[in-house]
Amino acid sequence: MRHTLVPTALLAALLLGAPAQGKDKLLVREETPSYALEGAQAIDLDVPVGDVKVSAGPGQQVEAHLWLRCDDGSRQCVDRAAAIHLVATRSGDRLSLKVDGYDREGHHSFHHPDVELRIDLPAALGVHVDMGVGDLDVRGTEGDVNVDLGVGDAKVEIPESAVHSAAVDAGVGEARLYPHSGDSEHHGFLHLGNEASWHDGQGRSSVKVHVGVGDASVRMLP
Repeated sequence: MRHTLVPTALLAALLLGAPAQGKDKLLVREETPSYALEGAQAIDLDVPVGDVKVSAGPGQQVEAHLWLRCDDGSRQCVDRAAAIHLVATRSGDRLSLKVDGYDREGHHSFHHPDVELRIDLPAALGVHVDMGVGDLDVRGTEGDVNVDLGVGDAKVEIPESAVHSAAVDAGVGEARLYPHSGDSEHHGFLHLGNEASWHDGQGRSSVKVHVGVGDASVRMLP
């Protein structure tokens, strides 16, 4: 699902519904599942609200770590955290992980837990991320990367040797592509509708990052 330009009223509602992320809050729940690849070639992440970090490592399976934090003494937040789980499904050569149970329709969107998700996976896996609100950091992967983020900042760092093409765009915000800012195509005006793309890589992977409201960047490392 592609998140297009977010209207002002909806943006305000999304930001109100997103808890302020803070490590000083109380950790109330965590999950640490791991998943065998079983032929999976790509991983799909579905996160309505939260901060997500995806890192490539030497392991041969997918390791997940989900943290849920609340303000100290918030019973409503703790109750809502109890309903949030990481749910895994498989379809063909894809492993899908969804942060399920996040209640965005609660009373005035207050007392929500902070959601933080860390994924460690083999570098060759493709990564597809569908997020509503939050910040995303993807590092070191070598397969295809496809990011669709409604509100927040998205950063992708990937070895240039793995990349064939890269495209980054932001509806409202900055779109950056490094280190090929000089020989990439750019479109946009000020902070509206910014796009950058590059198609001269020697690798096999496609990198696409879209952010509705926020900054999007792709950095290719030597």
